[in-house]
Amino acid sequence: MSRIEQIVTLQAAAGKGGALRETLATLAAATRTEPGSIVYDIYEAPGERFYVIEVWRDAEALEAHISAPHTMAVIGEFGALLAGAHAIESCAAVSVAALEGAA
Repeated sequence: MSRIEQIVTLQAAAGKGGALRETLATLAAATRTEPGSIVYDIYEAPGERFYVIEVWRDAEALEAHISAPHTMAVIGEFGALLAGAHAIESCAAVSVAALEGAA
């Protein structure tokens, strides 16, 4: 069992930032109640760009999230809201204590 950490980048289509923000907020509220969801935060940057920071207990929890009805519904809306494909990048947290010890 290994934690899954990822960052999802989404660029709203022109004029769709508000709609995408609302859709992501609704998704976040449902996702945070899922078993195995540790972190699910939405960030908005200038230019109607959004980032979703996700941390999952394990791969099984992430797979359950991806196939959940509320997730599938949002993915179905992405075509009208995004200015292209979203990007998913796996990452790992860096320990600040470890960095300070290396200095």
